[in-house]
Amino acid sequence: MNRDVRINTKSLLHRWGQWASRDGMARLGYPPMSAEQMDHIKIHEGDYPTEMRVEIALCELGKFDDLALKATKLYYTEDKETGNMLSWDEVADRLKCGKKKIKAAHDFTIGFVASSLRDLVSN
Repeated sequence: MNRDVRINTKSLLHRWGQWASRDGMARLGYPPMSAEQMDHIKIHEGDYPTEMRVEIALCELGKFDDLALKATKLYYTEDKETGNMLSWDEVADRLKCGKKKIKAAHDFTIGFVASSLRDLVSN
């Protein structure tokens, strides 16, 4: 894979992670608040087309590799109490598997998202 494509794909994933984390994990189907509280949050469909395309690609990824999807969600969206992203070691600990397996799953994610969103990551 071209180095620029890899960098562009990681950039899209970081952007998706910020978008997905904006309202906590609610965007990923894990509501952090009651239904009454969620009624007050207005999310307009189409406001984040790039992030939605990444989300769709990740949903497809989950059909083929659940570990890759879980690792991607944790790495790009999960905040520690300090507000920082988790390290690969912390992701591996949470998913109870080795760091090499997590890194391989991440590489698969990069390739999958890059092929799904070729028009966004190619130069």
